[in-house]
Amino acid sequence: MHHPLLYLFFFSFFFFFFFFLPSTSSSSPELIQACKSSRFPYSCSQRLSATLPSLPPSPSASTIILSVFNSSLHDIPTAISITHSILANSPTSSNLTSAAHNCLEVLPYSFRRLSAASNLSSADARYWAAAAQQYLSGCSSTLQAANTSAFIAELANRTSDGLAMLAALQRYGTNMTLWAPVQTERDGYWGTPTSSKSNDWRRRGVPKEMAVNLTVCGEGDGCDHRTVQEAVDDAPENVTGEWFVIRIGEGVYDESVRVPFEKTNLVFWGDGMGRTVITGNLSVGMPGISTYSSATVGKR
Repeated sequence: MHHPLLYLFFFSFFFFFFFFLPSTSSSSPELIQACKSSRFPYSCSQRLSATLPSLPPSPSASTIILSVFNSSLHDIPTAISITHSILANSPTSSNLTSAAHNCLEVLPYSFRRLSAASNLSSADARYWAAAAQQYLSGCSSTLQAANTSAFIAELANRTSDGLAMLAALQRYGTNMTLWAPVQTERDGYWGTPTSSKSNDWRRRGVPKEMAVNLTVCGEGDGCDHRTVQEAVDDAPENVTGEWFVIRIGEGVYDESVRVPFEKTNLVFWGDGMGRTVITGNLSVGMPGISTYSSATVGKR
């Protein structure tokens, strides 16, 4: 005869198993299919199932990608708030403080780039999404010493999932059954050439004659500015169609140049290698200097 306590034990065990153990989120077939574009499809589908609970039935490829990007855009302000907290609680660590300062600068850039990438029909959408993901990934890496950086790491991975899907959409089209993990030149895939002006330059080389808009001379008179940064600051914002050319004369320019987000289509034209030299003399070995802040010429 079975003891009543034995029945009670088994009942309690199964009750706990079914009602208290955490359950895994089920992924829709479309989401699983879309995540085949990722190098880590299982973690992609698990991650996005948790962060995209309100996907419509039978979502299209574009709907899934935009949902991923929108969820990242929604969470970037939280990442900025977390970074503020890290900065406030790490006054004694110069490296972590520097990393937090850098992230507070680039996280808004990530938001702007990802917002631009939401126009999936744009030929530049993948480049904007890649820039946004790189900002997030960089912050995740440099802030890993802080216990609260896991949120930013998940955000970077999620944005990477969306970037992989966008690359698959551009390569294979809207039929997600054809999608496969992202390939690069290391895999022998070089992408499809576009007819953009930048690619035309790569094929033809720098034009022999360009209209110069501003001039820079480190020494002597006759130029508009003495430093490259002054010329960048003087350049107009949001230039479209044509290039804005800054002619930089021979000399050594001991400065770090930062090109703001709004300064578009700028061209730096020097006198040649070893003649026009820009050097900020910064390196990662210096206290408080990260790879990001050590760049001699950087685009924000």
